Amino acid sequence: MDSSTHVDEAVLNTHESPSSALDTLLGETRDLALNMAEREKDALSQAIARRAQALKAASAPFRDTDPALADGLLEIAEEVARRAAHLEARPLPDLMDDAGGWIRDNPILALGAAALVGVAAGRLLRAGTGPDT
Repeated sequence: MDSSTHVDEAVLNTHESPSSALDTLLGETRDLALNMAEREKDALSQAIARRAQALKAASAPFRDTDPALADGLLEIAEEVARRAAHLEARPLPDLMDDAGGWIRDNPILALGAAALVGVAAGRLLRAGTGPDT
């Protein structure tokens, strides 16, 4: 079914005007998207926390042979764990505001990061299509 069919059904089933039915559907769609994004944010924070645990475990073999390296790995692990906890604790709208503020404050870096992501995505997509011609 396409979106116009959903709007038609909403109008028929609720006796709403097409405009209010569309507003209802848009609200439901927004809520669904925010719920999905919140789940992905939580999954990302958990994945980051697992990486922090892996870094902490990786430091153990160096405790006796290279204490400075072990301490450095532990420090990195602690910072990664703090970032994961921050990500998990912050509501999604606040994170989006933070990102928007960073982009406004650092437009050149944001454009550079976007360009790097685009180049990396292009290379990944091209690599998946077979040998270069």
